[in-house]
Amino acid sequence: MKKRVSWMKSFVTIGLVFIIAFIMSGVSIAEVVTSNLTITPTPCKRGDVLHFSVTIYNNPTVSTAPGTAYYCSVVLDNPDLNPWSTELQTIKYPAPGKTVTVNFTSTYTVPENLKGETICFYIAEGKEKANKISYKTCIKVVTPIKPIMKQKTTK
Repeated sequence: MKKRVSWMKSFVTIGLVFIIAFIMSGVSIAEVVTSNLTITPTPCKRGDVLHFSVTIYNNPTVSTAPGTAYYCSVVLDNPDLNPWSTELQTIKYPAPGKTVTVNFTSTYTVPENLKGETICFYIAEGKEKANKISYKTCIKVVTPIKPIMKQKTTK
């Protein structure tokens, strides 16, 4: 019985050492999200022009000092469509409890030949290599309702 307890004690000790090392390494399992993307109009139709607004907020898990300037853009996330992104905007990382909102001047026209019922975008940070800093935002693409028949006019 004594050997069994000794074996389990060393197994638990090694497991705890690995868990502590993992926590101290700063490795994150989840994506670091520091922004929200707003797309208008939502829902949209094929041919509509989309406008983008980004709200950046202070995420305490990010080691970016408030006031640090970085580049940000909105990126199309539909593999069936040609790559597209907005212009780069310079954004200053906000202080704790504060947010920064940026309106992009670039617009995107929903293709008439879009396959599927959604179109997706995300926010990227970086000038050389873009890092995703938001969850993917998808909006519904609806088909406009067409009248069934023309209405007769009476004189």
